[in-house]
Amino acid sequence: MKNKRYKKNFLSNVVFKLDFPTLSDYGPEKTGEFQKRVKKDFQILEEQKVIKIEHKFKEAKEIEAKTTEIPKWAFFNKTKTRIISFEFDNIIVEFKEYTHFEDFLKIIDMVTKSLFELFPSIVSTRLGLRYINQINLEEKHPFEWDNLLNKSLLDSMNFISDKEDMSRYITLIELNKEDYRLRFQYGIANSLYPSPIIRKEFVLDYDCFTFESLEKTEEILGKVKEFNEVISNMFEKSIEDGLRKIMGAAEDG
Repeated sequence: MKNKRYKKNFLSNVVFKLDFPTLSDYGPEKTGEFQKRVKKDFQILEEQKVIKIEHKFKEAKEIEAKTTEIPKWAFFNKTKTRIISFEFDNIIVEFKEYTHFEDFLKIIDMVTKSLFELFPSIVSTRLGLRYINQINLEEKHPFEWDNLLNKSLLDSMNFISDKEDMSRYITLIELNKEDYRLRFQYGIANSLYPSPIIRKEFVLDYDCFTFESLEKTEEILGKVKEFNEVISNMFEKSIEDGLRKIMGAAEDG
């Protein structure tokens, strides 16, 4: 299926995450080199701290806890709508304003190439791509989604007859494919929780990931393209023509 493009989307967060074994040479020097490579697109650097807690079992069932502060670096664009989060065992690219996949992929390409140039021995332990759609409509009748969402997504909600008493409706589905997994959460998270649902809101949250060992940037980009295709197809199955009309087909879509 060819991916459709829309003039408007409801994406609040698009996230790429790559996990890898702890980097032995992770530190300010290498991070400074990494910053030089991404500075054109990510001008702001913030150093943060991550608390790492290790538990060690001693004699007589005694447990010793060791707490270590480890530096974490966050790189932002000027408007702080694009973020790179870099730790000793993972790197995250997040867009809070998303236009199209090609732009997102270009940044992932730059980030992963920069990472592998500085740390050539990296092997991924997990790669994930996540799209969070927060559909907010300025309409009444928060439980009426006919011609907007696939009716199957609403079936279990219709089990409740006293909907005015509902404060949250969230469903989780997990799929185990041959070489990847997909976690799909959907429903009404309710921005006014725990108050009853009165706003017309719906979340479509797709998280596609793999635990394959990937050693090359080309392999990583290939997986990102594959996951984008998987998520795009599931999104199209989740919505109906009424929502497509609201989003508006792009001229090159």
